[in-house]
Amino acid sequence: MEANGNTVIPYRNSLPERGYATLPSTGELIIITKGEKVYTSVNDGNNSREQNQKLADCHNTEMGVSKAQAGAMLAGSLFGWHTKAADPANYDDNGTHIRQRVRDRGEAR
Repeated sequence: MEANGNTVIPYRNSLPERGYATLPSTGELIIITKGEKVYTSVNDGNNSREQNQKLADCHNTEMGVSKAQAGAMLAGSLFGWHTKAADPANYDDNGTHIRQRVRDRGEAR
């Protein structure tokens, strides 16, 4: 494929097959499957954002999914699995995205 000008982007090996998260726009509880750009709602909408986040954390803990992996899974489903945001190495232990430091390029600008 690369010989024909295509890019091969492997799925992140450090991600589980599935993980739970809350949808940023609505706070609904969702389940994400690695490599898929869609998610599935898993509740009836009666829970608050905070309750749904607690449920997601509980389910992920039971499945062995870290907060960093959950954050990367959410980003992968929303922005694409090829992005840096879909890599759990870019998250801290609380699942917060770590901003990359801007490198000073000196006079190159």
